[in-house]
Amino acid sequence: MKPRWPDFVASTFKAFVSVRRGEDISFIHRDEGEYYGITWDESSVYLAHKKNLPGCVGPQITVFDRDLNICGVVPGTYVDVHQILYRRGELYITNTECNRVDIYDGVAVRSVNWTEFDTGVNHINSLFFAGTALWSCHHNLVSRGNHTYSELVRLSPDLKYVARRIRVGRDLHNVFVGYGKVYTLSSLDEELLEVSLATGVVLRRTHIGMWPRGFAATDKYFLVGVSTKIDRSNRPDGRSEVHLVDRQTLKVVDSMRIDGVGVMHDIRVTSEPDYAHNGIPFPGEV
Repeated sequence: MKPRWPDFVASTFKAFVSVRRGEDISFIHRDEGEYYGITWDESSVYLAHKKNLPGCVGPQITVFDRDLNICGVVPGTYVDVHQILYRRGELYITNTECNRVDIYDGVAVRSVNWTEFDTGVNHINSLFFAGTALWSCHHNLVSRGNHTYSELVRLSPDLKYVARRIRVGRDLHNVFVGYGKVYTLSSLDEELLEVSLATGVVLRRTHIGMWPRGFAATDKYFLVGVSTKIDRSNRPDGRSEVHLVDRQTLKVVDSMRIDGVGVMHDIRVTSEPDYAHNGIPFPGEV
């Protein structure tokens, strides 16, 4: 029997898409630069949007209303945007090439950098709040030879230093903390990792294949995005898939393709709580 998919939105190199029942794909926005992180508050949806077509300004955070029409842009200058996360009146933005996180409070943007670098040495790309603690990934550009490992990091309350560091995986994307475990994607190794929060030891690993990136979590399933392993210049032509993973067994129970959109960047569940996001129901109509 085919499992029941949750509805979700996804961002890929060339499109911002909505997917219902694991098969009905519709386009919210497409073909205007690269589409990256997705988040929302009670009334708006935010999309990290690298409008890098000829004649366009650099990366921006595009704002959509409840009808999923563009209604604004978040202030700020962003050199390289990856995942974004709304929480308690503030929008957290990975400004990856600057090795920092920018925070927009509705009035102004402030920056936090818990590292000693101001260029993208750690390639900070993911955000998740476990209670009041902010977690992130230090991808560390392992595939480029910068490091031999990636890191999961929990930041201090003032976001000025790393309070906990777990060295695990290579070229990490996405972090989710729940039930005494930390879940992340070791993209270079093509794996979904389950890590003990107490010890930092890998408890289970599932070979996902391709290049895993993009993660969402429901009561029963994880949704994991995967893409063709491909040179950066060919990413617009890459293939995107989403795997449905049973949370108990960490086995892939179903998969679907999203054709013609390039490589996968981010996934958020819209039809039920996404425990890897912020707890706010999706405000849009899809």
